[in-house]
Amino acid sequence: DTLGGNSGKQCWEEMPLSYRPRTLPSLMGKAEEWGLQVHYTAMENGLLGAYSPSNQKIRLSSEEPTVFYHELSHAAHHRLTGEEFKGIPKWKQEAVAELAATVLAILYEKDYPTPSKASYNYISGYAEDGANIPKLCMSILKDTEKVLREILDLPRDSQELTSVSG
Repeated sequence: DTLGGNSGKQCWEEMPLSYRPRTLPSLMGKAEEWGLQVHYTAMENGLLGAYSPSNQKIRLSSEEPTVFYHELSHAAHHRLTGEEFKGIPKWKQEAVAELAATVLAILYEKDYPTPSKASYNYISGYAEDGANIPKLCMSILKDTEKVLREILDLPRDSQELTSVSG
């Protein structure tokens, strides 16, 4: 989830003390490289994670790597779009972050169950109805690819990737 605006800013300033989980997820170094502060802490309203574009912080109340990957994907999307990020519809921000997080979990978590019913359910919450889930996912593939390329340090142009690997 992304938090912004005045109400979001207040909850970030009142952030409770953080703790460090026993095992940090893969790609934590990417967050550090980008200058993001990552805090594991209790969160209000049952949120598992949140990213603040204005504060460059990620808050997590879950040690599940997929939650971190979701918030890191929001940060990558923000890096790619700059100030335009705030104008991207919430459904699109969330669907891109969740689809990218699912791919990252498949790549980095050997015990990740595929396909993930939780990811499907999360994305379906942003679809107009159940029948539109494939349509929603197809509509965000290019943005999701850009986010994954940003996180994985892959060339932004898919033709470059072909020439590098081929």
